[in-house]
Amino acid sequence: NNDMARKSGIELRMSDRMRFNKKMKRLQRFVKPSQGFDMELKKYVSRIAEISTDFVPVITGNLRQSLFLESKAFNYVVGYKIDYAVFVEFGKVGRGSIQGRKPFFRPAIKMATFEFIKSVRSKLKKI
Repeated sequence: NNDMARKSGIELRMSDRMRFNKKMKRLQRFVKPSQGFDMELKKYVSRIAEISTDFVPVITGNLRQSLFLESKAFNYVVGYKIDYAVFVEFGKVGRGSIQGRKPFFRPAIKMATFEFIKSVRSKLKKI
């Protein structure tokens, strides 16, 4: 029985272990603040801001100007400060129907997310 237990184990060759450790070191650099992944996040949030300002409906320009971006390593926030932004995005309910809905933020997130995933995948393949 002891023979069977030993045969079912996994043997890791020294060359495999060295290759694994080398890849992990490269990946470790990629996830440090202000490095690969953090820079990708920053780019992602900037793209959301850029795309959403292209899509935001403009009457007075106040909504577009209320855009804000906060950035610290691995902590990025993008949004619109003006209180009626949510009504523009989701519409408002009146007499049982949703009126005035002109989504600008969610489509921007969707587009930027696609770009973000593609970019991160590409960078990880290089690593």
